[in-house]
Amino acid sequence: MSVEVRPYSRYSGKFVSVGGFTYNVKTIPDEFTLVANILDENTEEHIIKLINNNKNIEIKEIMKCIASEFQGELKYKLNEFTFGKIKAGDGMQPEKEDSKYYNPCVIVMNLGTDIEFVLLDQKTRKQIPIILPRRSMFLLQDTQFKYQRLIAKRYIDKIDNEEIKRGDRYSLVFKCRKG
Repeated sequence: MSVEVRPYSRYSGKFVSVGGFTYNVKTIPDEFTLVANILDENTEEHIIKLINNNKNIEIKEIMKCIASEFQGELKYKLNEFTFGKIKAGDGMQPEKEDSKYYNPCVIVMNLGTDIEFVLLDQKTRKQIPIILPRRSMFLLQDTQFKYQRLIAKRYIDKIDNEEIKRGDRYSLVFKCRKG
C-alpha cells in the first residue's frame, strides 16, 4: 500500500475532491490531512469481519503492518493501536489525547460507511464538520492539542443538501504514546 499524504494548506483558497466529496480547503485546519481510498473493498471487508468476530490479535497484527507502511512519513512512532465499531445512528463522545501521555499525532482509518466527523476547537468551541469517506484515513498532527474529535449521534448526515444514510462505522486508530 502506497499512500501520499499531502497537507491541505498547499491548496489554499481552492476546493478539492476527496473520495467523492468536495472540500473547501479554507475550512480545513492545517493540522488535518485526509487521504481517500487507502484500502480496497476486500481488505476493508476482511478487517470488518475480524472486528465483528473479536479477533483482537489478528487486527493488532494487521494494524502493525499498516503502521509500518507510513511510519517513515511521521515525526513520531506509532506505538498504540485501537479499533472500534459505532453502530448506525450512534455517535462518538468528544475525544482527544492527553499531552502528558501522547505525542501530537493520531491517524484514524474510517471503514464501513461515509460519516460526518467533527473537529471541535476547545478554545473557541467552533465545530468543523468534515466528511470521512468510507475507506479513508486522516492524520491529525495537533501540536497544541487544541482539537477534540467527535461524531454526532444520528442516522443521516446532510452533505451539500444531500442526505447520506449512515451504516455501521469501523475505525482503526493509531496513536503515538510517549515513552
